[in-house]
Amino acid sequence: MLELNSFFFNDSQKKLLIKWIKEDYQKKPLCIHGRSGLGKTSLANVLLKEYKIINIDVEFIKNDSDFKEYIDLSLGKKNICMMFSKETQKQIYKSILFDDIHIIQQLDKNLFKNIIQWIKQINKYKNNPIIFILTDQCIQKKTFKDIVDNSFCIEVKYTDNQYYKILTKLLNEENILISLNHSQSIIKKSGKNINNIKSNISILKDNEENKDIEVIKENDFCGGLHEIMLKILNDNFDINNILSNSFSDYNIISLNLLDNLHNFFNQKNFIKNYSDIYKSICIGDRYNSEMIIEHHYDLLEHVLVNQVLYPIYKIKQNYNKIIKEINYNKYISKSIYYISNYNTFIKNDITMLNVYYELFLYDFSINLEKKIDKKILEKYIKIYNWIFSRSVTKNKLK
Repeated sequence: MLELNSFFFNDSQKKLLIKWIKEDYQKKPLCIHGRSGLGKTSLANVLLKEYKIINIDVEFIKNDSDFKEYIDLSLGKKNICMMFSKETQKQIYKSILFDDIHIIQQLDKNLFKNIIQWIKQINKYKNNPIIFILTDQCIQKKTFKDIVDNSFCIEVKYTDNQYYKILTKLLNEENILISLNHSQSIIKKSGKNINNIKSNISILKDNEENKDIEVIKENDFCGGLHEIMLKILNDNFDINNILSNSFSDYNIISLNLLDNLHNFFNQKNFIKNYSDIYKSICIGDRYNSEMIIEHHYDLLEHVLVNQVLYPIYKIKQNYNKIIKEINYNKYISKSIYYISNYNTFIKNDITMLNVYYELFLYDFSINLEKKIDKKILEKYIKIYNWIFSRSVTKNKLK
């Protein structure tokens, strides 16, 4: 049975966690962060073992429930219980565990927004221990700043020696004996992911006669999105790896792939492959819209297959060199620029053609009536010069 000592925390970290669950939970929630597969959820359950836990995770999205109403109803039941029960405070009050927050942020923006707004009123729930679980990638992002700033933070991480101790303990529980080299191989190929290590021990148990069987896969890619994309593209085509490491950033990954396709296909087959991949990503985007608008979250697998899996499959079919660099797509910045232009045009009742026309009049010193404000025209001088190979300057407008 897991306990706090199972997690290799130093004395100061243990004191922080013990103090938090005894009294400090009334001051702030706890934010547990670290790489995937290190037992963050298990740690949360150990800390909250004396409380009934209300779980807010990716499964909650499927319920399509009103978040605030659900929390108030779930926690409000304690008032009736307290009138008749002789149970301890820990048995009466409930705890809240927020898991898969990064997935919620990706799949249900409205729910994530409600959670962030709810955090700002969290003082009214001081009798309820609250734990947030975040990945290392999330802890640095501005999107999750309200969670981090309003919580006590504790990081789960292990040294190589601690991974070895964990593996040894798990092997002993299954009465499996393997060599030191094989142990190191399991840790490395499992991506230092304890869930993967457990899975691979199960494989060893099922293959007692061949303990050197090479079936261990590294399913946990560390690093930021750029590093994960390079790892996916340069690794063997492994569907589980690709899907498990792209589900939270699939939109950005698909846009990044589109922006880099010219590096992977020669001129002869570029148009056909680009069309196939673009069509697949468009289909995935359509599924994605349906999933979000109609709350059909079972469509996520179809989204991932069309937006990520198929494009990567096509790339690997045609390109087998090491990919050292991936350009980040400019879609968002272009979209912001487009929206800004659109708002400018609507506000001034003009079009881009009107802008080009008046710049043309200034460019060739044609003395006709000009209606557009010069400050607006100045914004588009560079585009005009680039499209028409001209060299108009701001002074020309004066």
